Amino acid sequence: MLETSLSTSNPQTGLVPLAPYLRCVNCGKSDIQLSAGLINCGGCGKGFALRDSRFPDFLSDEDREKLKKELAFWEDHFANTVYQDESEASYERWATLMQVKEKDAVLEIGCGSGALLTRLPAKIRVGLEPAACLLAATTGFYGVIGSAENMPFQSETFDMAFFKHSLHHVQDKAKAFAEATRVLKKGGRLIVMEPNAQHPQRRLISNPESFFRKLTPVVKLIGPVETFQTVDELVELGHENHLKIEKILYTESHYDRVSVRQRLQKIYSRGLRS
Repeated sequence: MLETSLSTSNPQTGLVPLAPYLRCVNCGKSDIQLSAGLINCGGCGKGFALRDSRFPDFLSDEDREKLKKELAFWEDHFANTVYQDESEASYERWATLMQVKEKDAVLEIGCGSGALLTRLPAKIRVGLEPAACLLAATTGFYGVIGSAENMPFQSETFDMAFFKHSLHHVQDKAKAFAEATRVLKKGGRLIVMEPNAQHPQRRLISNPESFFRKLTPVVKLIGPVETFQTVDELVELGHENHLKIEKILYTESHYDRVSVRQRLQKIYSRGLRS
């Protein structure tokens, strides 16, 4: 299990192994310096906070304001909890489908409390999450606070990146897809697991102004900016980023015990990127 407290004396523990993956969201330079509990960019001199003494916070004031309602939603409902939305068997199934190798560096975008991420046998596990409250109770991976639309990671650093039920929380999905592609190594894979917008139940509750969504208490737990993609829309996002689509899978979901919803998993590859 990865230690997530800052340590400069032993390069195999703490946040030091994470430094080669980071870049400044202000100037884009990769000269990130970790020392005495501080995070500084050697390029522009900007400093970044270290939340709870272990989570680098790269979320800009602009992004924080843009995500104000979304962050408040997660703080109200899920602060300081290890949130798991599926059964152990389901997580094991996902881990098998993803085919992660022990030498891999893996990034989860919108990791929440990292329930799936911690189960992957990767050498480096990094979770990007804008809601710091969701990271508070986590262990087993490097948690980084930041935006999917402006990732604090160097280009071509991860063997795999994935969204698990998180892309629909992102406001600018095209920008998030472009960022996910940027941080992948050539030949790396991007996996997207999402509710299928074409499923009848999803169409019913996706509209924030719908009568059903306003009156159903469970549905009110949906975040304030959620928007869902159709299969064709996800395919187009892949094509726009020169990704080869390797596989599309439809699976039953354990996400909602009340009813079964179809979810869409898309696996992309950077191998044929032009």
